[in-house]
Amino acid sequence: MSGIADYFYLLGLNEINFGFSRNHH
Repeated sequence: MSGIADYFYLLGLNEINFGFSRNHH
């Protein structure tokens, strides 16, 4: 189950890191 948690953790980081530029694409 930790693998699933890591997946969503990294997914959340991607939203934070790239969400800004993606919204202004």
